[in-house]
Formats: sequence, structure tokens, C-alpha cells
Amino acid sequence: MKKDFILNDQTVRTLLQNTTAARKKLSDLYDELDVMLNPEDSVRAAKLLLSEAKTPEAIKEAQQRLFALQGEPAKLARTQARRLISSAYNECKATVVPLLDAAIRVVESARAKAVETERAWLASQGVGYEATQVSKRYLILITQLKDMKQPYSSAAPQMLATHPRHAFSDLLAWFK
Repeated sequence: MKKDFILNDQTVRTLLQNTTAARKKLSDLYDELDVMLNPEDSVRAAKLLLSEAKTPEAIKEAQQRLFALQGEPAKLARTQARRLISSAYNECKATVVPLLDAAIRVVESARAKAVETERAWLASQGVGYEATQVSKRYLILITQLKDMKQPYSSAAPQMLATHPRHAFSDLLAWFK
């Protein structure tokens, strides 16, 4: 069963756009703060520049880059960058539950219509109700959505368990 019918719902489309925009903001912010969050590669590059510097200006520039990436100011910058990433992550996380709730409502409504149709058809055949593959498939989608929602339902702050560039990717891919 295709999931396209879920995206036919305007509320789901709007909430999906909100989640997509929040995820893009998180990813872009990470790209912008990458040097502060992961200074090791930049430190190696600055040391290489310093070792290959041929002019006083090049030495000063490489030295300034190296000093900017190390010491207390760099630690403070890294801490602040992590706070910004965490905040952007939590903003994105806050868009997920409403999106999944809206998708669940759409699938539950479709399932209710399918069950009603199944009941009517089976009754016309003089047979008692038994769920068909259609209503069972809707139930599978509902279960998938509820399972996806569970990790985001906690009010407790959540650690970013994946690279910010990949956060929420699986969830957004599910809707495609």
C-alpha cells in the first residue's frame, strides 16, 4: 500500500514542511559551526600551513588560526556551539510529534472507512466481519507511525544520537 494518501492531507504536508525546514536549519547550523565542534582536522591543517609557511604573513596567519582553535576561548566556543546545535535539534524534535500525530489521524480515518466498507460488504455476503488485508495494512502503518513517534514523545532533553547532518533523515524519508 502506498503512503501517498497521507501526503494528500494539507495538515500533514504543512507539518512535514515545518520538520524539513527545521532539519535544514539544524544541518546548516552544523555546517557553519563544524570547525568549532570538530577542531581536530582544522588544527592539523593549521599546523601543516604553519610548517609550510614561507613568509612572515603566512606564519602569522597560520599561527592565528592555530591559536583560535585551541585553548580556553576555543573550548568556550565549542561549548556554545554545542548549545546552539542542541537547541536547533530540540526545535526540530518539537515538530516531529505533531507531524506523526497528524499522519496517524489520517491513517486511522482511512482505516475506519476501510473497516466500514469491509463490514458492509461482508454483511451483504452473509459473512461475519473479519479484517481484510486492506484494514490490516492500515493498522501496520499506524503501528509504524506510533513506533516512530515514541522516541520523540519524551519531554526529557534528548542527546543527539546521530550526526546533525543525518538527524531526522529516516523519519523524513519515510514520508517519501
